[in-house]
Amino acid sequence: MKRFLFVTAMGPQTTKSQLQNVTIDAPPPLAQTLSNGIVCGVPVSSRVGRAIEVFLGIPIAQPPIGKLRLKKPSENTEEYEEDKETTVEEEKLPAFVYLYGGAYIRGENQLALYDGVEFATEADAIFVAVNYRVNMFGFLNSLILDIPGNMDLWDQLEALEWVANAFSINRSRKEIKELENALG
Repeated sequence: MKRFLFVTAMGPQTTKSQLQNVTIDAPPPLAQTLSNGIVCGVPVSSRVGRAIEVFLGIPIAQPPIGKLRLKKPSENTEEYEEDKETTVEEEKLPAFVYLYGGAYIRGENQLALYDGVEFATEADAIFVAVNYRVNMFGFLNSLILDIPGNMDLWDQLEALEWVANAFSINRSRKEIKELENALG
């Protein structure tokens, strides 16, 4: 039985591996086909020795930099890497999207607190932790400037839609659940 952990990034940050209590097994890289291409990951073992496939830094929207800093998220039109052998998913696993807490002022999916390896292995599920804009970049708005506001919420909506579309080849939208931590 395969278990998957997808950690995605909305912003321009590079996702560093902050996985705790896991060992990264030897390559080869893994590949998984999603709706907009193939993503590559690495096999890891959880602290109790269960195997899981981890995919880090999947861009689900254009990075909010430059002219896009205070705009609604724009769809990522790049296709993912296509030159790896793909693994075959043995079954349709439920997908969970995790939205970190931080009182809308701080947070990122790279914190060890949001490591989904144990959750994914125990729940036999796909775990997706997304980055989204917080603080002034998430909630700044202006009637004078062309700043629509609530970028935090637009980023979260974009992430949920991406997950629903990316995994639609394998499951229905009813099988995708949202998890939150102290979001209010």
